[in-house]
Amino acid sequence: MSHARRLSVPLLAAVLLLVPAGAAPATTGVTLQATAAAKRAPLLAKLESCSTANGSRAATFKGVMPAVRKFRGRMEMRFELFQRPLPDGRWSQISGVDSFDEWDLSDPGISSFIVKKKVLSLPAGAAYRARIGYRWRDAGGKIRRTLTKLTAGCVQPGTLPDLVLLDPSITPADRGDAVVYRVKVRNLGPGSTGRPFAVALTVNETTQPAQVVGPLAPGARAEVTFIAPRCTPGSRVRFVVDAAGQVEESDEQANVLERTCRAAVQAGT
Repeated sequence: MSHARRLSVPLLAAVLLLVPAGAAPATTGVTLQATAAAKRAPLLAKLESCSTANGSRAATFKGVMPAVRKFRGRMEMRFELFQRPLPDGRWSQISGVDSFDEWDLSDPGISSFIVKKKVLSLPAGAAYRARIGYRWRDAGGKIRRTLTKLTAGCVQPGTLPDLVLLDPSITPADRGDAVVYRVKVRNLGPGSTGRPFAVALTVNETTQPAQVVGPLAPGARAEVTFIAPRCTPGSRVRFVVDAAGQVEESDEQANVLERTCRAAVQAGT
């Protein structure tokens, strides 16, 4: 038989921790409640609350299991915490969070068993959910039924900027041997770039002098203009934002934008 924590009615365990920046999440309150109501509560795995404010990023997960009368034994629940990096990472389990990864055990003879666990100090830039395991025992202590359910995820937005390149164009310049290259830079992230950064252009395999842009606040955009030689038809025109790697971003997949040079240079092409 695996180790479990036996619960009396009601029990509130509060653990206050100081968590260094960037450390693993920590539980600061665990409420374990056994109810003897006449009507049994339905089986439940729920994200009860999700706070995304800076300084109070937290999630409360709730598990409910009804008694099975024919077993007449204790009920158990086990919470496991999972994390998924944004925007499209994979779910992975987080170990070492207080009160998780262990079985909470009810008293016998109750109609429903309810457990709530609140996790604070959630790092930004990820989603969090709980996997709850349920076990029903008979009067002799033998496990008679097991189930597993997942809660919804608590999304904690990132705090870094995310620079993207948009709407490239080529238009005639005043000089016949040159054209004007334009591209827009936008910050799609929730954080400011905090500093200026370089935008580069490569034409006919030659990199032009970089233009300095920013800093850019969340949602802000800027248009960058280069006067450079005409591109050779069929060649690639390449724009790069944050070419010197000065800005830490949440996603750098859109930092490069390439287009094929056409034979005729017209406004808006």
